[in-house]
Amino acid sequence: MDFLRLAGDIYRQADKAAGGILPGGGTPNPVVRALSPAKAALERSIKEAALNAAAAASNALPDRVNLYTRYVTGLGNKNLELDPSTLQALRAASEKQPNIEKVLFPGSDKVPAIVMTEPAYGPGIPVTGQVIPYGQNEPKSVTNTLGSYGAYVDPEANVVTFRDTYDMLNSSEDPDLVSGKIQPYKAWKSVESLWNPSAFAELRSGVPLEGRYAPEEFGESAKSPTFSPATQLGRALLYALPVKPKPYEVEASVPLFSER
Repeated sequence: MDFLRLAGDIYRQADKAAGGILPGGGTPNPVVRALSPAKAALERSIKEAALNAAAAASNALPDRVNLYTRYVTGLGNKNLELDPSTLQALRAASEKQPNIEKVLFPGSDKVPAIVMTEPAYGPGIPVTGQVIPYGQNEPKSVTNTLGSYGAYVDPEANVVTFRDTYDMLNSSEDPDLVSGKIQPYKAWKSVESLWNPSAFAELRSGVPLEGRYAPEEFGESAKSPTFSPATQLGRALLYALPVKPKPYEVEASVPLFSER
């Protein structure tokens, strides 16, 4: 055994001295060493091409689906593009009416002036700050894409930039959506809510409810800024999948002043 071990050591040393050309010697030969960086570069190129193709395919989807798909699959903001109509809707939601001061009484040495602030006539303009579109009659191209987001105005560059972290982590969503645990009951209730709004209420409250809403009541609930067949199917999928989606950053800009 000692002889075999010694012979093996001698063979490995010989292979090392020869530059790894002996078969089974354990030292990578020059060809392998030369090909390793090329192989790694090829693998990176293939991966990058696959990600670019996946991003292009996702961008072809409606924006609500595009953003959601990137969240579930882990594609994130890779080459993210939003439709111009969505960007204009986000811009409009960030607008506020400018205020003007109206002097009711100019004042005097003894009496201070009385000034009232009121909205000016004409279109609003985007302002820097947090945009919370819920309950503001904003379209679902806003509430079902970024929801609440930050708007940042740069008058000198004539640009307003929208920034948001896309995730399902907020006080109005069920933590089980992103727990990574398979929740078949909640997945089913999300699907059932498409035709039975009481299932949606049960899912939110955790309390079983008897009876079903009338069709006209369902029609009203479907007008909710956060409820739609697409959003409920999206929630059902998150409940059904054993994945923990990774949040990602969204940033997009449009001209501050542009023709509509």
